[in-house]
Amino acid sequence: MVVYPEKSNQAPLAEIHKQTVFPDGVDLVWRYSPRKKDGLNDQRKEQFSNMIGGREFVLSLPSKLITFEDTLDDLFRLIACRVIADQLDGININQSNDSFPEGKRVERKHYLRERSSALVEKAKKEYALKNNGRLPCEVCGFDFRECYGFHGDSYIEAHHIVPLSELCSADGTKTRLEDLAMVCSNCHRMLHRAPRVDLCSLREQFK
Repeated sequence: MVVYPEKSNQAPLAEIHKQTVFPDGVDLVWRYSPRKKDGLNDQRKEQFSNMIGGREFVLSLPSKLITFEDTLDDLFRLIACRVIADQLDGININQSNDSFPEGKRVERKHYLRERSSALVEKAKKEYALKNNGRLPCEVCGFDFRECYGFHGDSYIEAHHIVPLSELCSADGTKTRLEDLAMVCSNCHRMLHRAPRVDLCSLREQFK
């Protein structure tokens, strides 16, 4: 997929050549790699990572779980963030909120990435058996049920220890129970925040 600006004599805004095929859809993967000769590319990479959560942007094509509108929203978000990072512009908070309802989109994309709800539920059950029915965060120990009572019962998030972009591929590689870690929402976000850290490194912050 190649996206050109309105003026066709300018360079493409994004050229996406890498794809990952799953039984339930196809993901296109684009990596931000600025090559301007002004010595500021590291700052551009940092700004892009702060907006996206990393230098790779995953664009899910329309499927049973992703609508055409979702794909277009993500594509426009990729282009907007790429332009902002290229120009090293400050982020307009109001414009970002109007254009990209991130809270809703991140949650929807997150559950799609997990791919198998059956696998996640099985992992939760096995983790609960090891902890006398509890589901504490493997990083900080936070327990949703202890904090929120019935409303937090059986809630925990599943984190892929190895990123799906590395774990899953078209050759049929499957996610195993040991590839998932049970973490709270805060720790999950920190694990995905650039620069990436692993479970052990983040756990050290609580000692």
